Amino acid sequence: MNAYEARQEERRERYLARSRKAMRERDRRFSAAREIGSRMQGEPIKVGHHSERHHRADIKRMDQHMDAGCREHSKADHYRAKAAGVGRGGISSDDPDALDKLREELSNLESRRESMKATNAAWRKAKRPQANDRDGWAKVAEIMGRDLGELSKVRMDVAQRSGWGQPEPFPRYALTNLGANIRRIKKRIEALESTAGREFERHTVGNLEVERDPDDNRIRIEFPGKPASETRSLLKRWGFRWSPSNTAWQRQWTNAAEYALGQVLAALED
Repeated sequence: MNAYEARQEERRERYLARSRKAMRERDRRFSAAREIGSRMQGEPIKVGHHSERHHRADIKRMDQHMDAGCREHSKADHYRAKAAGVGRGGISSDDPDALDKLREELSNLESRRESMKATNAAWRKAKRPQANDRDGWAKVAEIMGRDLGELSKVRMDVAQRSGWGQPEPFPRYALTNLGANIRRIKKRIEALESTAGREFERHTVGNLEVERDPDDNRIRIEFPGKPASETRSLLKRWGFRWSPSNTAWQRQWTNAAEYALGQVLAALED
């Protein structure tokens, strides 16, 4: 596990801890509501009786505990979902192993595309059998040097699309979408390769400190104090966000970030 993956794991655990805390509070609130309800024992309010005020107060407290318990239950679900989503957004450029992972993903996608093309070619060579033509698909498998059972999912997909006028094992749109993903991954690899080997930089611009940190993949701007609201709006407009842990305004270090930095510094100078 590299440093980025360790941070992701810590982030996941923080969400899970918040979820567990909310669940404990939920249970406490529901338990308190049940305790009040058990004391009331289903008794109706005795209007005009000396117990009326306490009875109504108990009902109010029970409702408050139930409402709070429901909110905590929703909060627990929210943080549990957040924890489940950590690391599911694809390969981050912040990951120091991003290049290796992207190259592996590219290789897998290209292998998949070649397999799809080979399946379509074998299907055409076998005289375009329908999904229920076992002998025809046995010929497809023979041409590809594969077992017929390995093509069962492909045959099922063909059967499901039989009424759409797209009997090919892999329709054109599937190859088009896969090709778009391959081009996207290649562009990301080119962008990361162009920034490989960057070194840590820190320099002063007026009364500001500008920092380029390749380890965290961030550009940071440090102010001598809290910037004015107009400056904060300017920073946010150009994609910079406040980082309490670094006590600086930062954004991911990209070519766009370099341009944004120049625009911010020019505006501040003006």
